[in-house]
Amino acid sequence: MSLNATTFYDRDRRLEGVFAAARDVTERKRLDQVLQETNVELESANKELEAFSYSVSHDLRAPVRAIDGFSRIVMDDYGDRLDDEESVSSG
Repeated sequence: MSLNATTFYDRDRRLEGVFAAARDVTERKRLDQVLQETNVELESANKELEAFSYSVSHDLRAPVRAIDGFSRIVMDDYGDRLDDEESVSSG
């Protein structure tokens, strides 16, 4: 339950009354709990995704280095014999 209250006065500053409003916040509390649980699940999923991304990135480094090395060897050994369609700028 959420309760708000305010007082109001007459022109002579004498208390004339109190206005109060009560609000049932059960649904809001339930939704807050659902939101917290969802955030925990998302944090866990993000950690798993970060671990997966790191693993994939790490696993791809060796093949990419091998391709890069091979293409540099080809360019060094045969670059002068390749025409424009066969060679690609190594820069």
